[in-house]
Amino acid sequence: MLCRTLLGIFLAFSFTWFFFETIENVHPESTPESVGTKIEISRMEDAEKTEIRSCPEGLSCIDTSTPFLSQPENEEVFIINSEDFNSDLAVRMLNPEEDAATINDIAEMDKIEETYEEELPSEAYLDEEEMSDAEAIRQYGKDYHIYHGHRSIREMGVLPSKRPLYFGPQPVVAVVIDDMGISPKRTADIISLKAPLTSSFLTYARKLPEQVAAARSAGHEIMIHVPMQAKSNKDAAPDVLTTKMPPEEIRQRLETMLSKFDGVKGINNHMGSLFTEDSERLGAVMEVLKEHGLFFLDSKTSPRSVGRVEAGKHGVVYAHRHVFLDNENNVDYINGQLRLTERIARKNGYAVAIGHPKSGTFQALAAWLPELEKKGIKLVPMSKIVEVTGIPQ
Repeated sequence: MLCRTLLGIFLAFSFTWFFFETIENVHPESTPESVGTKIEISRMEDAEKTEIRSCPEGLSCIDTSTPFLSQPENEEVFIINSEDFNSDLAVRMLNPEEDAATINDIAEMDKIEETYEEELPSEAYLDEEEMSDAEAIRQYGKDYHIYHGHRSIREMGVLPSKRPLYFGPQPVVAVVIDDMGISPKRTADIISLKAPLTSSFLTYARKLPEQVAAARSAGHEIMIHVPMQAKSNKDAAPDVLTTKMPPEEIRQRLETMLSKFDGVKGINNHMGSLFTEDSERLGAVMEVLKEHGLFFLDSKTSPRSVGRVEAGKHGVVYAHRHVFLDNENNVDYINGQLRLTERIARKNGYAVAIGHPKSGTFQALAAWLPELEKKGIKLVPMSKIVEVTGIPQ
């Protein structure tokens, strides 16, 4: 009986000693030597008192001279409420850059098309000499195909007062994808479409050389998407050319933009509904294009664009957009715009469609491109269009 009592007292004492020793190790009241990344309560309290320095808007930065949690020594610590977090802050916070780009892509997946963009015309744009749908149907029927069965322009059997454009035995289409480079995720989607698309890169895109090289490897032709002032109140894009700038500044800025690329054959305007109506400023652009031997694709964000006139004055090869594919990021809508592009190509021999790296555009093109050959339509780079449109008529 006595032995059992003594044994019970010994076990109780041992358990009590072990319990308090464990508590002391986990929550020390003294200041033991820290090992590795162990945190000392006194140092955490000191860190909370550290002076807050000037930081990016929306962030609080603490510069710690001692280890804080798992942060390396002297690393800047960012503190932000989760409800205040957004993609813009992610871009400024994260490193390396591609991590920030990924966060930005995820956060802005449904908003990328609104970045520095004005409202684009929804209707197709046709020059006066290009036949209307009604006239083509009246004369040739719904399935009119201007080059059907003709191997050369002479075989058409027409006596035009003005030589018609001829692109070969099939109608041709150029699909230009604007705004490339801003969203690496969306840009990569378009690049995965290995076809003779034309990728028009914005001049302020991240990792521009790498993205351009990837597009070229996929068989895309590269153009420069030059920001120009819009009539809307949207934020002006970086590098934008404005009607307030003297012509010399416009020339200098454009030269700087062109220097970011090599091996390109032309440019088109990003926004520009106001700028492309300004003869003097757009004329300065044409002077630079002439010096570099580049063509101008008029996106026709304004029906009053003086692009054709100024290009003619300066001897610059010119073409214009017929259809915007994706004013609505909706696959059914985009498919309808692709069918419109086909009709214009069959009627006039060629068509130029402009789209953007949107999710709906990617899905629609992925399904449409493999069907073109069956439809008797040929996809060509934009430079192949201007080789014909640039010939004096």
